[in-house]
Amino acid sequence: MKCPSCGRMKGKVYQCDNCYEIRCSHSECTGDSLYIKGRATSESTCKKCKRGRYQEVTDVDKAVSRLNRHKESETASKQMKRNKQIEEEKELKKAKMKNFLDNAWRSVVLCVVVYVLWKIYAWYHAS
Repeated sequence: MKCPSCGRMKGKVYQCDNCYEIRCSHSECTGDSLYIKGRATSESTCKKCKRGRYQEVTDVDKAVSRLNRHKESETASKQMKRNKQIEEEKELKKAKMKNFLDNAWRSVVLCVVVYVLWKIYAWYHAS
């Protein structure tokens, strides 16, 4: 069976039951990551997520499609989080702008009041 991660034909292929990483029993296999080398054995801890356990794969195509579905759902989840973060940032900007405009309006009103009082004072002392 050919390992879809490293391309070697040697040994068995395993898939993590948590992150669905695919790795073979060769010691140089990197799985999904390019930096974490190591072989998988049945029920050994996943080298990538450190939470799952490797299970032997009998159908590599099915395992690859499971991995791709997992990656797509992770991507969609990340996109939803990003969209939510963008919406929160927009709301924060709106609140800041409203606060700025409220303060600017108060300043204008205060200036008009001071000007009117100054004119009244000047008129009173002029007569």
